[in-house]
Amino acid sequence: MTLGWLFPRATPPEKATAAPAPVGCGRRCLGADDGIVSTASLMLGVAASHASQAGVITAGIAGLVAGALSMAAGEYVSVSSQRDSERADLNREQTELTADPEGELEELTQIYVGRGVEYDLARQVAVQLTRADPLAAH
Repeated sequence: MTLGWLFPRATPPEKATAAPAPVGCGRRCLGADDGIVSTASLMLGVAASHASQAGVITAGIAGLVAGALSMAAGEYVSVSSQRDSERADLNREQTELTADPEGELEELTQIYVGRGVEYDLARQVAVQLTRADPLAAH
């Protein structure tokens, strides 16, 4: 069963690519919205228990601080994980370049051929880029 009637402009799975980067504030706006809703919900729950005004405000501030710390820790872990992944990719590529430079040159050539460049020109581009900085070229 397809959902074409529901999502008529949906990209077929075989043509799907990575999602584009968020426009504008992106994750920050979603994070702020989440924080506002969760803090307001916490304060409403405390207020519904007939707590004093000071108790409601204290709960709101505590929820706000806890949410901010949680978001900061999550962002730190996310950035660290991305950095580690990129380092591992660079190390793997460096190992492959050292072990099989000709194979890596052919791989780069085929990438350009796959993008529509004729083989001879793709090979020239691959050779020139590899000569300048083999790791950056790959």
